[in-house]
Amino acid sequence: MNTAKRQYSSCYNLPLTFDALDELKILDESFIGTDNYMGLAFCWGGDLKYYCRDMTPRVRKMFHNACLDSGIELATEDHNGKTYSYIASCPKSLEIAKRLSKD
Repeated sequence: MNTAKRQYSSCYNLPLTFDALDELKILDESFIGTDNYMGLAFCWGGDLKYYCRDMTPRVRKMFHNACLDSGIELATEDHNGKTYSYIASCPKSLEIAKRLSKD
């Protein structure tokens, strides 16, 4: 993963329908583990949900990037013929989630 300083643009104030938002979440699932992840899709598994589910997309992206920058690898699961990637629950990812959920 490229650990160079990331540059972002903020465009979360788009006028989206619920259908469009659902499509963006599906697209965002394919971005988990990359710099393109937007923070719309759930990127965690297991015990992390208690800390991450109420995070804003901005904080989810911060969590995602902090975990990847810390060397936490993605886990995968197959459901109905589709493979999903996510950040697995481990002591380091729990520490990051707890820290960011307080912000």
